Amino acid sequence: MLDEWNIPGDSGSFDSSPSSISTELTIQQCLLAGSKGVDISNEHYHAKLPGISGSNLSLLAESNKHLDNKALFNLGESPALTFGTLLHTMVLEPHDIKNNYAIMPKFDGRTTKGKAAKKKFTEESKNKIVIDNDDFETAQNMTRNVMAICGDIINKGVKEKSYFVRDGDLILKIRPDCYFTECGSEFDLKSITPKYMDMSDRALERHIISLGYHISAGYRNYVRKLMGMPTGDFYLLFVSTSPGCMVRNIRIADAWIEESEFYVKELLESRKFYLSTGLDKGVSVIDRSSRKYE
Repeated sequence: MLDEWNIPGDSGSFDSSPSSISTELTIQQCLLAGSKGVDISNEHYHAKLPGISGSNLSLLAESNKHLDNKALFNLGESPALTFGTLLHTMVLEPHDIKNNYAIMPKFDGRTTKGKAAKKKFTEESKNKIVIDNDDFETAQNMTRNVMAICGDIINKGVKEKSYFVRDGDLILKIRPDCYFTECGSEFDLKSITPKYMDMSDRALERHIISLGYHISAGYRNYVRKLMGMPTGDFYLLFVSTSPGCMVRNIRIADAWIEESEFYVKELLESRKFYLSTGLDKGVSVIDRSSRKYE
């Protein structure tokens, strides 16, 4: 099945040569690269190099102690995270699909023969990420739709490059899905399973707030400004896992990103203060009247 996979705008062939991505870069080398960025794997970026990333901000918002102990809250791989990574790979790094993934055939788990075949396949694919056949087909359909709507834009951007910068005593890092170096615009790909097939503006706004995507946008702007890189429009490219795989390209309003950027600055200042004094922020107080949505 992998050899037959093709998406609009792609030749359908896969690069079987050794990856050009380096997994040996140190944090010093990444910092020296500056606004040029570095080509490293997603695993190397998240697990092996220090620094605060956008995904850490929700922990920092709780307290600095939460960020200090972020490993405690890392639940590891989940089906949703694995699927999201597959979709990102299909859209942004299709040359890595064949080398990184194995598609599980449909075995009859009720029979001894089927169980043995499944076990054998799993053992033979131990160095790859095993994906259910149905999930792979869904990701294919989602990729097809994304590329049909935005493929001409995505193919022009810089994809999956990592950037590191010092901010006082802090190391900050970002890894935009698709970044345009001249205008500073960014596309962030998100898979979504909407309730009742709802992909309305209101539903997506609530989803953005719930998962803090606007905060991540403000954080990336903050980091890029420290590095002297241009900042532009920020787009969230939502694609539904539901039948039809609806695609919506949403731009977050500039004023909302600016507001988020001020919030990010406050979080990072609290981190700097904590590192110099050992004093952490107080316990949050929940006030129902402050809720935006019922």
